[in-house]
Amino acid sequence: MKKTIPKPLTLVCLLAVLMGLSAVTAHAETISGTISGGRNYHYYEDKSNVPQWGPFISTKLKYFTRSDTGKTVPAYCMEPAAASSGSALGYSSVSWSALSWNQRYAVTLALAYGHGGSYTFDMNPDYAQLATQAIIWEFVCGYRSPTYPYTLHDITCNRMFRYVDAGVGQAYDTIIDRMMQHGKLPSFAVRYRNQLSESNAIELDWDGSRYTGTVTDTNGVLSQYSFGCNIGGVTIRQEGNALTVTATKEAAEKLDGYVSSEKGYSLDVDGTEAVLLEPSNGSNFQSCAALTTLPDPVWAYIQFKVNKVGSISVRKVDAAGEALAGVEFLLETSADGQPWTEVCSVNTGADGLAQWENLKTGVQYRITEAKTPVGYTLLPEPVEVGTLTADAADITITLCNNAGFELPFTGGTGFTTYFLLAALMLCMGVYFCKKSNIRKENN
Repeated sequence: MKKTIPKPLTLVCLLAVLMGLSAVTAHAETISGTISGGRNYHYYEDKSNVPQWGPFISTKLKYFTRSDTGKTVPAYCMEPAAASSGSALGYSSVSWSALSWNQRYAVTLALAYGHGGSYTFDMNPDYAQLATQAIIWEFVCGYRSPTYPYTLHDITCNRMFRYVDAGVGQAYDTIIDRMMQHGKLPSFAVRYRNQLSESNAIELDWDGSRYTGTVTDTNGVLSQYSFGCNIGGVTIRQEGNALTVTATKEAAEKLDGYVSSEKGYSLDVDGTEAVLLEPSNGSNFQSCAALTTLPDPVWAYIQFKVNKVGSISVRKVDAAGEALAGVEFLLETSADGQPWTEVCSVNTGADGLAQWENLKTGVQYRITEAKTPVGYTLLPEPVEVGTLTADAADITITLCNNAGFELPFTGGTGFTTYFLLAALMLCMGVYFCKKSNIRKENN
């Protein structure tokens, strides 16, 4: 289970007597507290020692309680087989500042992802603490590389404490796995805001009722992040490695181009967040490390691109500018102007309007007048609407119909006589043309 991540990270190296109270002096600040001891565990089941560490065969779990806050967290020995007190034994030769930068970073990672850090373990806490202790010793003693991919060179610590319970080995593997994933972003996110672009934006398309888009994290670390959005009408859902974003049409206006960011974990072992402590008086103190707060966030940025839908409205009027109802228009679309694909036909209403909504942007449209009321002429050619764009997604045009030429068959002769005479003359012309052709063939 992931804990809430407050700021900032403070790594405290404690030089204190077990079960006693000792003030320690830090470069950035002064922290004092009490180191207390827990259960004692042998390194190995047969109680054998590690030759290079001398006669010591066990370690005692330790805890640090800060004097200012009263908070108690696990404390970890910085160097194995170094005595905590006693006039005959010197204090540990390893202090925090004596470690290389890479060692400090690796130890901090182990603290952050081990027992007492950013995650809990579903097991006896002693098992997770023993595993964390073993990994810290690996980095301090040089048994494991302190840089990615943290290659193991010596299995001395790897084998330690595993006889206690299988959970020790499980916790050990889990911590290393978490460290390997540290700083890895979801595949669709970027580390810096200036890396965002239209090419890596999460696209949302209209599905008929809302805008929606889904992306998959191929890096498999999405569960370590929690993305959110404070725009009403927008929801962000994470399931496994999939992130799905939905937005209403109104919310999409605000979401388009919106940048969201969320935190994973980052570590600063050089700045003031890393409190480096040294022996205050040269006494026989043991060096311990404790993580007093959880790590700083590392930001993962994502950006949204809404592929907006558009609309086309046609207002049909007569020569006098009055709305013309009952006109049928056919809407067609094309990616490049050829060929054209039918969208649908719409009739104008009493207000003379025909409308098409939720149209895809980025493609061309044209309108053809298919039917018109009696007494009016059809438009001779399709009307090219052009391409709907995100900036011009809603287009309204007005088309005018002129009255057609209609014969007055009721009352009076009108032009009927003239049309009949014209038809008679045409027939006579055809007759004489055929007769002339026959004579030519006979000659």
